[in-house]
Amino acid sequence: MKARSNVYIFAFATLISFLLGSQKDTLDYSIAIRVVFSSYLMALATYIYNDMADYEVDKINKINRPSVTGKATRRQRIMIVLLLNGTALLFTFFCRRV
Repeated sequence: MKARSNVYIFAFATLISFLLGSQKDTLDYSIAIRVVFSSYLMALATYIYNDMADYEVDKINKINRPSVTGKATRRQRIMIVLLLNGTALLFTFFCRRV
C-alpha cells in the first residue's frame, strides 16, 4: 500500500509531544525512536483500514489505489493492518523503562 504524506504528520506530532513531555535529564532517544516508529505504523494501518472501509465509494469515484484496482485483495489488506498494528504494539510495549 502506498504511504500518504499525512502519515508523517502523526509521527512528527508524536515526536514533539514526547520531547515536550520528557524531562531533559531523563530523555531516552531509543524510546523516542520506538515511539515515533510505532506512531508511524499505527497511522499507516489506520489509512489502510480506512481504504477498506471506503472501498465502495473509492470504486465509484475510480480512485487509483491498490485496493480498488485489484492489486491488493481484502485478505492482504487485513493482514497488513494486523501486522502493522501488532508491530506498533510490540514497539510500544518495549518502550517501557526497566
